[in-house]
Amino acid sequence: MKIFIAAFFVIGRVFLLHAPRGFWRLYYIGRSKRIDGRTLDPRAQAYLSFMALLEQPHMPPVQVVRGGYDKLDRMFGGERVHVEQVSKREITINQHPLTVQTYDTQPVDGLKPGLLFFHGGGFVIGSVKSHDGFCRRLARDTGRRVVSVEYRKGPEHKLPSAQEDAVALWDWLVDNAAAEGIDKADIAVCGDSAGAALTLVVGKHAAQSYIQPSALIPIYPPEARMAETNSRRLLLDQNISLTRKVLDWFGMQATDDSTDYDDPRYALSSWKLPRTYIITCGFDPLRDEGEAIVQHLLALGTDVLHEEKPGLFHNYILLGGVFPEVDETTRAIGGFLQTQPR
Repeated sequence: MKIFIAAFFVIGRVFLLHAPRGFWRLYYIGRSKRIDGRTLDPRAQAYLSFMALLEQPHMPPVQVVRGGYDKLDRMFGGERVHVEQVSKREITINQHPLTVQTYDTQPVDGLKPGLLFFHGGGFVIGSVKSHDGFCRRLARDTGRRVVSVEYRKGPEHKLPSAQEDAVALWDWLVDNAAAEGIDKADIAVCGDSAGAALTLVVGKHAAQSYIQPSALIPIYPPEARMAETNSRRLLLDQNISLTRKVLDWFGMQATDDSTDYDDPRYALSSWKLPRTYIITCGFDPLRDEGEAIVQHLLALGTDVLHEEKPGLFHNYILLGGVFPEVDETTRAIGGFLQTQPR
């Protein structure tokens, strides 16, 4: 049985990585998934159907889920982007050792713009390893020195440990920018999912400081204090990446009875933030939360660019070998960072 499963995985992976989009479009003629006026991309439908066949009835132990998540990039991230300088080390934040990995495709002798990146994973899984491929693309397409950081996660460290670390990591990078080869006056902050929430936490923290991020890029951000939304009702039970089972499991691992989302630490900023580029996905249960964040920031006077990937789902940025939209995303982020504020 194990040999059969391994062979099935290898063959399925080859099809997902190499079959052209036209093949999947033909394959799903008359069977395309449509929800809320949006049609799931045929490659996305193929990937989700393939992964559903491998799904276990119950969530595995945390370490197993972490290991599988870290392997997604290697399995489906596509060709590894060459980066001139990559370095990995540990620093101490809030009395805990945290891993930091830096990327630079265009090293220079002086200071250059930076990009602080927070990985996603429901405040439970994810690492610099899981998002290595995406950070390589960011370094290539932004020309910035990318600093990918880890933070404390549940169940070992419940919320708001991650928020506390995000703020401390921002302060650390500002204080040590010159030593990191970065111009502290031009540090953008980016993250996906849980990392997008931390990106907004940093923006809120720095809103009244002398040094603020030059830009914020939250990719499919959650809003913990929102009630059940329409996109959650429509999508959480559709077996599309971020399911009700997965979201509930994240909640059990990352929080406990003392967690109170009415705590001001989880609230969105009440101050205007630096210009912000928010990316959402049409088949993401968190879609409405991202759109609500867009409206909240616009009401504060923040310069916001919002883009929806209508046929894609939560976590697509880890699947660069399946979706050319991942390269489109990092190129768009690079273009956004190169434009001058309005």
